[in-house]
This record gives sequence, structure tokens and C-alpha cells, in this order.
Amino acid sequence: MSEESVINITKSQSGPAIILNVSGKIDALTAPEFKKKIAAAVAQNPKVICNLEKVHYISSAGVGALIENKNNASKMGGDVYLSNLNIDIKKVFDLLGFSNFFKIYKNPQEAIKKFS
Repeated sequence: MSEESVINITKSQSGPAIILNVSGKIDALTAPEFKKKIAAAVAQNPKVICNLEKVHYISSAGVGALIENKNNASKMGGDVYLSNLNIDIKKVFDLLGFSNFFKIYKNPQEAIKKFS
């Protein structure tokens, strides 16, 4: 796997939510791991925030992983919020029409307040 197709995900609990700090590139190679890590967090606590501050690329496979897990979290009374989208990642969500589907916040702390 090339350095460009590496993803790193760290998990922490903050108040009522789990924060997943994601860095790297979410593409067809890394999307399955991304999906699995979000699913594990949702199973533990359906209130999840994906901090995408250090994500420099997301493919449709990555967006699909987010959608599936958001739907699962919703069935459990929670949600998957996004935070810290850089301009390129925000453009992907805008172009795909998902900027209104996901709740997007400037930072994880702002998202946590919405879960409280």
C-alpha cells in the first residue's frame, strides 16, 4: 500500500459522543477500514463525530461508508456528524449533494454541543 493510500483513525470519548479523528486519504483501498471503524464506534455509542480535518481526499466509497453508518446510527437514536471539512472535501459533499444530508460543524466541540 502506498503512503498516499493510508488512513489513520483514532477514537476518543468526549461527553455524550465518540470522536473519530481521521487523517489521510479515504479511497477505494481505505474505505473498508474507514467503514469498519465507524461501524464499531456506532455499535459502542450511536453518537459519533468524524473529525475530517486531516483528510485530504475522499472518494464516493468513503462517502458511502459515512452514509451507511449515519443511517445505522439514526436507527439507534443517534447520528454521525462531520467536522472540520477542508474546502476540497466540502466541495465533494456539495457536488454529490450531501452537504444538506450530513450535519457539518466547524469543530468537534460545536458538534458535541448538538448531541448534549
